[in-house]
Amino acid sequence: MANESYWRMNAVYNFPNGYGISVAFGPGCYGVENGNYEVAILKNGYLCFTTDLTNDVIGNLDEDGVTAIMAKVEKLESINEPSKSQEQVIQENATNRMERALSRVRHKFPRRKE
Repeated sequence: MANESYWRMNAVYNFPNGYGISVAFGPGCYGVENGNYEVAILKNGYLCFTTDLTNDVIGNLDEDGVTAIMAKVEKLESINEPSKSQEQVIQENATNRMERALSRVRHKFPRRKE
């Protein structure tokens, strides 16, 4: 059996608006035969095919093409809630854990009717 070399490069960048971009180069990528890149748009870290920019991966892009797509993705409307401070997140998580714990205790040990 022949020993074939298989390599692929991939870089991911996430923008503050909740979207990101995955840039790939290597076997199986559209445009690699021309020395170009393939780009996928990400939403919350997952592949997204529902933006106004595209409904698929975008192949056969040179470096300027990748940069142009990055600029467009960065300008997409934010999908994130307004930023919360770390203290707010910690407090909300602690409150949620406490509420869940109290709910389990109430379920397990219901109050006696007098």
